[in-house]
Parts: sequence; structure tokens; C-alpha cells
Amino acid sequence: MNALPMMQRAAVQFADRLRLVPGAIERHVPDYAPSTETLQWTNVLLESGRFRHGHVETFVVADRLSVLHVCLFPHLDDPGPIFGFDMIAGPARVTGIFLDLSPTTGQADGPGLGEVRAAQGVGAFEHPRVLPEWGDIFSADCLAIRPADLDEVARAIGFAQAALDACLAGTRVRAPHRSAEISAGQARYIAAQRRNEHTFRMLAGLIGPDKARGFIDQVLFPAVPELAI
Repeated sequence: MNALPMMQRAAVQFADRLRLVPGAIERHVPDYAPSTETLQWTNVLLESGRFRHGHVETFVVADRLSVLHVCLFPHLDDPGPIFGFDMIAGPARVTGIFLDLSPTTGQADGPGLGEVRAAQGVGAFEHPRVLPEWGDIFSADCLAIRPADLDEVARAIGFAQAALDACLAGTRVRAPHRSAEISAGQARYIAAQRRNEHTFRMLAGLIGPDKARGFIDQVLFPAVPELAI
């Protein structure tokens, strides 16, 4: 079940979708490791009036590991959810797909993944996966699966693209009076994601622990900006 071409095509589609957001600006990404015959690593970082941090990453170690990561953080006066999509594959099959519109406040704001799923008519997947112990940051509708075949991979990618579109298409509700609450919610999400030891160990084995920690803390899940007083 070689899903790498699907993963690479999806990465381009996600990045292109974010580039189409009015006012989107692409930011420079430090070169943590140059691409080689065995390592292909691409990062696209964007920001716009619709989101403060958008990231599309593909990480491919030949004959070993492939990862697609997409994340979108709202501005700190926007109580909408954080979009997150991850697809992980070994040399023979996709081992995990994770998708969520994760809330940052106690009050439901913006589209929910369950609403998107119902609107798109997304059916059940055969093999659910257990979320990590830090996974309480995710919504009750979070998708976590081990795809049974390429059809499920394609359906999950389509689901993710529809969720991203819903996230971008919704009317933005500006709530500057809730910025402290939103900032704290995003900080909780980031702190939990940084606890993912699988990501750290994988990167550290390839680029060393210092560069791995720098990438996680500065590109993958950067700290929430301090609020202006």
C-alpha cells in the first residue's frame, strides 16, 4: 500500500489552498537539514489575516518513514478551532492518520469536525487508533485511524481537505476581549503536542537532539506570541 504519491500530492494541495487565502504571506523556514537522496524535507510556513500560523510539512526518509503534517492556528482574537492533520506511513503501509478541529475555549466556536463529517457524508473507517495520553486537547469528534487500504487513505485526505475549507470559509468572529482565554487554550495545545516523544525521537535520530528540539519549538509548534498590553 504505497501511499507516498497520494501524500505528496495532498501536501501540494494543502499548501496551495493556504496560499490562495487573501493576503497570505509565505515565511522563511530555517534549514534544519538539507535534502539528500535519503531525506526529503519540505516546510511551508504561511500567515494571513485569516490565521496567524499555517504549516505544511512533508518528511520522507527513503524506505523507512513518510510524514505529512498540516496545522493552522487562528489569531489570538479568533476563538475558532486549531486545524490539525497528520499522516504517517512506514515502508509498506500507512500506520496512522489523525485529523481534528481542536477547540481552544470552553465554548464551541467555529466549525466542528462532526459537522463537517455529516455535511460531507464521511462514513466509518475500519480500524480506529487510540489517542496518546496527552490527547485530551482533541475534540470528541477527532479522527484517529489506521487505514485499511488506499481507499480509506483517499477518503481521510478528502475529509481533511473539506475540514480545512470549512475552517477557512467560516465567518471570522473577532473577540479581542477573549484573547487571554484563546491564548491560554492555544498554549495548552502546543504544550501537549510538544510532549509527543515519538516526534522528538524520530527527529533527534536524524538531525540530533538540539536541532530536533529547535524545530519542534520554533517551527512545528512555536510558542504563542505574548499579548500586547
